[in-house]
Amino acid sequence: MSLLTYLLFFSHHEYSNITNRLTTENGS
Repeated sequence: MSLLTYLLFFSHHEYSNITNRLTTENGS
């Protein structure tokens, strides 16, 4: 697994977590 692939995967994972957190807060 190359560093670039890992970076893209990690960025996408973090982006999903942040989006889900904002959506949950706005929905409350």
